[in-house]
Amino acid sequence: MNVPKTSIKFYRTAAVDGGVPCEPIRLVQYDKTMPVAAIALTENGVKYTPPSGALFKVRMKKADGKGVYNDALGLSDSGEVLFLFTQQMTAAFGQGFLNVEVTLPDTGAVKCSDAILVFVAENAVQEGQIESEDEFLTLVEILEQCKKLAAAAQESAENAAESADASENSATLSKSWAVGGTGIRPGEDTDNSKYYAGEAERFKDEAQNIKDSTEIQYDVDGDRVGFKRADEDEFTYTDHLTGPQGPQGIQGQTGATGPMGPTGPQGVQGEKGETGPQGPQGIQGEKGEKGDKGDPGTPGVVTEIDLGFFVMQIKEDGNLYIITHDNESPPPLKINEDGDLIYTVGA
Repeated sequence: MNVPKTSIKFYRTAAVDGGVPCEPIRLVQYDKTMPVAAIALTENGVKYTPPSGALFKVRMKKADGKGVYNDALGLSDSGEVLFLFTQQMTAAFGQGFLNVEVTLPDTGAVKCSDAILVFVAENAVQEGQIESEDEFLTLVEILEQCKKLAAAAQESAENAAESADASENSATLSKSWAVGGTGIRPGEDTDNSKYYAGEAERFKDEAQNIKDSTEIQYDVDGDRVGFKRADEDEFTYTDHLTGPQGPQGIQGQTGATGPMGPTGPQGVQGEKGETGPQGPQGIQGEKGEKGDKGDPGTPGVVTEIDLGFFVMQIKEDGNLYIITHDNESPPPLKINEDGDLIYTVGA
């Protein structure tokens, strides 16, 4: 790509394989000249020439942590990667760094240069209207900035030149009109209003011709830029500044899960719902293990026995006693020869 040499302010060499560190680039905060950097890439200690159709970008981390990811301008005739320092790239003062990114056309693989340090010196007067932000510009947007910068620079130069010429001519003509003797016009000591009218018309035409032959106009057509003088009819366009789009790259790894946030406040308890119908009885569980034998209870005291009932009680002497109602006979109980207690039914 043809970029005016006056626009290239930084020539640096950066490796794509961890070679010799690159010399830092130094700028001043709020630089509005949009200087261009030309970066020669090396690999294994020799010049690295990107293949035809490669895409070029510049990644930058500014001193305040904000990021820039812009298209580069392309390759110079001698193979350096050219990119523009926008106002956003100089908005934050301090130390940042950037990498030149090369995307290969066949595989979509990406090569990045080693870090190039960028030192931005603090401006004495801070500008509130230029605040540091993240910036992601396409090539067309960058070229549009170049166009505006070139137009502003040309207008400033024309105004300065016209002002200087006007001042010099005004001083000479004033002297000629006042005292004569300057030799810039014949008969300058006489009334020359007609002469001045003719000269003014001639200078007007000459000034317009000079402007038409030197004023440069710009036109952006996609990824091409056209140039022509004001007195020309057709724009002369550059080659296409971007190659074909490469294949989509491999998806990056999923980032780590962040920490769980604090538990929110408990919501208001809702109204109690209606009780549902009772479900079917479940299957009976397995029989549990036999528990430990309990301690002997306190001997009972018989106070009163109804008719038709009797009470069996072992007293402190160890004997079994049968207690009945006073008006009833003892029940048919006896102990046989084996020591068993026998109750005779229907006796």
